[in-house]
Amino acid sequence: MDAFILSGRLKQTIIPDHILSRLIDFYRQTDVELLEKAILNLNLTKYPYASNVRHICEEEYLSSALIHLLTTLFDDDKSNDAAICISILCSLFNLMMRN
Repeated sequence: MDAFILSGRLKQTIIPDHILSRLIDFYRQTDVELLEKAILNLNLTKYPYASNVRHICEEEYLSSALIHLLTTLFDDDKSNDAAICISILCSLFNLMMRN
């Protein structure tokens, strides 16, 4: 399944929530770099636990995945680019300060 996820072939596919949760947990326990790549290549727009994934990204210092989540999922007002940038910068600053 890794090859399909990492190649982006499943990006347009909605994976059932329970499978996606187990997949994220598995990657977190085995390889966080693979987790980051998976987050970048999965469609999480309909995933009800996206905020949990955001916290995982913050805890594991997955900056690319965090930026991806903030720009694709947590952007309520797509017309306000300045607010998006500020949100991303604040999240990355907090990440850096904890490290």
